[in-house]
Amino acid sequence: MMAPAYWINMGVVAIITLVGIVRLASTRRPSYRLSEEGDSARNQLRWHRTCEERDTRDGEALNVAPIPTDRVRVECHNRAHAIAEGTMPDHYVWLIWSSAFLAPWAVLYVVFRPHRRAMLWASVFTAPFGLTEPLFVPEYWMPPSLFDLALRTGFDIESLIFSFGIGGVGAVLYNVWTGSQINPVEEQYRRHPRHRHHKWAIAAPFLTFPALYFLPWNPIYPALASMVVGSIATILCRPDLTRKTWVGGFLFTGYYLIFVEGLGLLSPGYVERVWNLSDLSGILIHTTPLEELAFAFTFGMYWAGVYEHWTWRQTEGSGHHKR
Repeated sequence: MMAPAYWINMGVVAIITLVGIVRLASTRRPSYRLSEEGDSARNQLRWHRTCEERDTRDGEALNVAPIPTDRVRVECHNRAHAIAEGTMPDHYVWLIWSSAFLAPWAVLYVVFRPHRRAMLWASVFTAPFGLTEPLFVPEYWMPPSLFDLALRTGFDIESLIFSFGIGGVGAVLYNVWTGSQINPVEEQYRRHPRHRHHKWAIAAPFLTFPALYFLPWNPIYPALASMVVGSIATILCRPDLTRKTWVGGFLFTGYYLIFVEGLGLLSPGYVERVWNLSDLSGILIHTTPLEELAFAFTFGMYWAGVYEHWTWRQTEGSGHHKR
């Protein structure tokens, strides 16, 4: 049974999502659909003509959402080039990439049986955060998605898959790496004066994000700051999770970097086409935006101890897992 704090924080997620919905409802996104109908020369020509027509549209007169015209143009022309060259259309890339995170998740779930409960708990805990995608589209990025949902509504199926996949792995990666086990903490430890603010500590990142979101900066930065606050709160409340928090951040950064670099191989130039680099630092580590590495590190830090912190468990020992 989920702790009451879980439902409180899910309520915060619902409020954040509602903010995104209200934001979407206040403006009208483009209703056109970037569909696929083959790779014939006629279809290619049709797409180039469509791109030219969109280049001349007056967004203000149409009262469309504030999606940068040049980014819509890039996506449109990219679709035309994909048709011409027979390459994978961008709106399938996000689906394939997010689904790829389920492969290592499944391997860990099958091989490391003692961690199954933690993985499922963390994945179910993390999946709803995919509903906050409207807060990041198009300010942070604008990924073409299945049925063009992200472009048309701000929501997409891929974000739920992505959140589910990284949540479970992020929660157990340290334990798998070190061969540690998860056991319940002693009742005496739970009664330590340090834990009188336990619920506030675990709620810290979810309360921090709404407070920082409305500042004049890209929404990825309050998300990063919130996870840093959550990690600090975890360490202060549960000093036994300090090592796991730091090491978990580095481990997940390495893990996530493999996927982002693989994205460049799956679809060359995808990062430049989809991420709003002009509104970010613009720094790329090879093909990976600096903000993505910061996300991986802060996410890895907080999620490394999220299961133990929320469920009053601790990581103990090292050695071989029982399978």
